[in-house]
Amino acid sequence: CTEIVLQVRDYRRIGSELRDGKLRNIHTYSYFDADGCFRITPNVVGWIRPYHGNEPVLVSVNSHGIRGPELREGRARRIAFVGDSITFGGVPEQDTFVRLVETKLGSDPDLSDEPWECLNMGTTDAGVVEYHRKVRHHALELNPEVIVVCFYLNDSRPPQGFLGEAGR
Repeated sequence: CTEIVLQVRDYRRIGSELRDGKLRNIHTYSYFDADGCFRITPNVVGWIRPYHGNEPVLVSVNSHGIRGPELREGRARRIAFVGDSITFGGVPEQDTFVRLVETKLGSDPDLSDEPWECLNMGTTDAGVVEYHRKVRHHALELNPEVIVVCFYLNDSRPPQGFLGEAGR
């Protein structure tokens, strides 16, 4: 009951901040670093358009510039998921497939000797070139045991699209 009350209160705050223009779309916080790696500004909160429904989804980015909670202190087995907007997810944090994998790994008694930490390193308009940069200049510095590249059907197109696309 308390959680529902807090979620409703938080949702009302988000709604008023959206109307007042204080809360921006999370993708306006993106930039290219010196290595050409597309990143999201660390420690920001913004909204994204949801996959389902009309209400915006609140997104938090941690101090490493990736969606989700802060990285765990101490030892954790890390899996970095590098991908596009499908990896980033147009759903609440707990419903992203990255968080669902982390929950499943944590509940498996055969795998729970050390905690698992799954890193959501998805960004918008990403393809194979961006994935290479993201792995080389961002994911590897976080020392994951595994890197999963989440390739989707449209990832071979350039970020700006193909000529002739969208009437160009």
